[in-house]
Amino acid sequence: MSLIPGMRLGPYEIRAPLGSGGMGKVFRASDVRLDREVAVKVLPDDVAGDQKALARFEAEAKAVAALSHPNILTLYDVGAESGVRFVVTELLEGQTLRLLLSGGALAPKRALDVASSIARGLSAAHEKGIVHRDLKPENVFVTKDGHVKILDFGLARRTPGRSSGADTKSPTAHLLSESGTVAGTVAYMSPEQARGLTVDHRSDQFALGILLYECLSGVRPFSGETAADTMASIIRDDPVPLAERAPNVADPICWIVGRLLSKDPAGRYQSTLDLVQDLAACREHLSESSTKRNPLRSRIPRRRFVSIAVAAAVLLAGSALAVWILRGRAPPMPASRRLEPKRVVVSVFENQTGDPSLSPLGRIASDWITEGLSRLSQVEVVPSTTAHGKSLEFSRLAGSQARQPPQGRQPQLARDLAQWLSEETGAALVVSGSYQLQGDELRVLVRVTNAATGRFTALEPATGPRNTPMTAVEAVRRRVLGVVALQLGERSAGVAGWDTETSQPTYEAYQEYLSGLELRDSFDPAAAARMNRALELDPSFTAPRLALLLFAVNGRDWPGAAGHLAILEGQRSRLGPLERKWLAVYKALVGGRNQEALTAAREAANRTPHDAVANFWLAYVAVLANHPRQTVSALTAPVDWSGYENNKGIRGSVYYANQAEALHLLGEHERELAVTRKGMATRPASMHLRIVEVQALAAMGRLSEVDRVVGEALGLAPAPFSHSQVMVLGALELRAHGHHDAARKLASRLVDWLNAQPPENAKRHGVGAALSRALLLAERWEEVKPHFDALVKEDPSHVLVLGTVGVLAARRGEKSEARRVSETLRLLERPHLHGEQTLARAKIAAQLGEKDRAVELLRDAFAEGVWWEQSLHADLDLEPLRGYPPYEELIRPKG
Repeated sequence: MSLIPGMRLGPYEIRAPLGSGGMGKVFRASDVRLDREVAVKVLPDDVAGDQKALARFEAEAKAVAALSHPNILTLYDVGAESGVRFVVTELLEGQTLRLLLSGGALAPKRALDVASSIARGLSAAHEKGIVHRDLKPENVFVTKDGHVKILDFGLARRTPGRSSGADTKSPTAHLLSESGTVAGTVAYMSPEQARGLTVDHRSDQFALGILLYECLSGVRPFSGETAADTMASIIRDDPVPLAERAPNVADPICWIVGRLLSKDPAGRYQSTLDLVQDLAACREHLSESSTKRNPLRSRIPRRRFVSIAVAAAVLLAGSALAVWILRGRAPPMPASRRLEPKRVVVSVFENQTGDPSLSPLGRIASDWITEGLSRLSQVEVVPSTTAHGKSLEFSRLAGSQARQPPQGRQPQLARDLAQWLSEETGAALVVSGSYQLQGDELRVLVRVTNAATGRFTALEPATGPRNTPMTAVEAVRRRVLGVVALQLGERSAGVAGWDTETSQPTYEAYQEYLSGLELRDSFDPAAAARMNRALELDPSFTAPRLALLLFAVNGRDWPGAAGHLAILEGQRSRLGPLERKWLAVYKALVGGRNQEALTAAREAANRTPHDAVANFWLAYVAVLANHPRQTVSALTAPVDWSGYENNKGIRGSVYYANQAEALHLLGEHERELAVTRKGMATRPASMHLRIVEVQALAAMGRLSEVDRVVGEALGLAPAPFSHSQVMVLGALELRAHGHHDAARKLASRLVDWLNAQPPENAKRHGVGAALSRALLLAERWEEVKPHFDALVKEDPSHVLVLGTVGVLAARRGEKSEARRVSETLRLLERPHLHGEQTLARAKIAAQLGEKDRAVELLRDAFAEGVWWEQSLHADLDLEPLRGYPPYEELIRPKG
């Protein structure tokens, strides 16, 4: 039966055709009972008698009827009239995603908005056991007001079930319920769907991965000349990495797409709700990375400790810290101390091949053998970074007559290396070696020296093909483990048990990983790229994954961190005992459980109490959990801090800045200033140290010196936002210690200075955000209010913007508006907020004079994961709580 305008199907009067698809024609219609516009979809005449097609039609109706979600097309009615079967849905105005993509790739934020909406709709369907199975741009509709709707659940079915029949020559296959055949649109199928295997919600995730890849890059990840070629590509080929197709897309988004496109369903999200949360967090991260949408990046500098500690801790994460967690078990010890009988150090192996391209193998061999030894329960292994540094130092000294090593002994021969390493690290056992080429065969020689007796054990040389050098290195490692275990009385079962749980990484992956570690003197994004490349070459290699996890945790990239955690949890059998301890620390931090993270960090650091990197990381976690005394203790432990104290880059600055900030929390400002100036003696241009110097001086009321240091800081090279940090944090400290006039004067000085910045600086360096903070500190409330009113309209769920709007309302006495904003914050639901919204509500309550409520909310915020930071006691919005006993007790350092 052909429908024309004016015809009726029950109460629905047909107005005009809208389009057609594989499963029916769609018409605009009017519901004469309710006087509303609707869409009517009818089954075509030529398939009306087809029982399989009819079954599909009914499946669509039942699937959609079982769902009620704003991102899924709303079903109003199902009916039959004069032999015509039809469904009635809401009428949408807009365009399909396919039409939207005809203009090319979408901006990352827009693509994330679309993907997030689709994921939310799919999550609702998956919770009811419904799988769409035909997600594609034609089945995603974007309304005129920007809402996203999933259409056509005609291929949906409740799980578990088999995929169904197909004409694989067509780009779309539609038959239903024939075991071992396919259903869906070929270009957007999952590998298991293309193979006719059982599908579940993870098949929809794969299709969404293709959609998101296409939205971000403008091209599909899989293609072919025919449908069969495309299916083969989906099953067999790895797509071009999204980062190459779309270099402007952030790493966390690329990681999510990569996970969605995993060939193995187990590699995707086990719950689509987790995907929803990760996409939301990515979207929030993109919003916060925009100057325009993040005017409070450090407004009340809750994040100021992060701006100093995290930036460099990320650097550390890509180098010594990552290596230590992967490899380290024992600290370097001064030569004056006795040798530890169960401590082992592995030197960098000597390249005797004459081939410079094989030079990285010397460090790789050292690193890989150290990793294996770290798994022996009775062995303490000197961290790889320490062993590498000492090996290089020995090489320099051996070739120079002008420099004298400690203890005044000049090494003369390579055989002295074992003695040198033993003296420098306190290790009784030293593993050293070299490698040579014999034709196309690599030959690795190694010996284990007992420094206490001077005796050594020469192991049988290991050989392997030159083009796969890790074969020989792995053979050497196994032999070293056996010799060391025997000498130290380690049960052989411990070695054998480990052997069955790990596999050697490829040489190429190891090279990329080591290249990433070498970018440690400054935070270079290329470090992460190197780690990612190492994982591309060898996905089972846990070392770069751990390094990337540290990047993510320190940078508060929660989606990325959660993704790496999930993968590492699945690789636990490949991790050593110490690695698992630190994994527990990161897991707690990602989950917002800071006290639990501190407990886990203590347990991990106790295994290596004299290691500098372990103490540094413990110190970092301790201050986030409001235990600054633990931070000071860890950073002043009697260990070899030379790698920090002598480092003139960001790592050295952070070492001193973190000590100073912990002392600030403890109120020990004279010590704080002394530590800061000790660091500045060799780092006079460090903006990090200038910031903490100003804070110490401000806390002590030394106003003229504050002005002097601010003036000196303005002459340094960093971007204007870094300069503003000096003045903002100085003003906050002045205000916190009763110097209100001086604080307002410094804030006004900052306002004038920022307004004088050239336009290119304002755009590149976040001058607008800094100006907002300065106006707040200068108490120029009316000047800043319109700015935030506009921002909250642009992004109604931005936590920091909402919080400021609520605080400003409370300051003006607009109590109902302030409480409305607080309630909006309470209702926010998205992953990884870590108590930020609760902290914002506490500030609003404080400004409303509701002190008990404010303290209660603060306590909740800390329990939800807000990081304790030095600047909290000076927070402008929490000023009404100062002197209030419950508040003072809450923020009092706990250890």
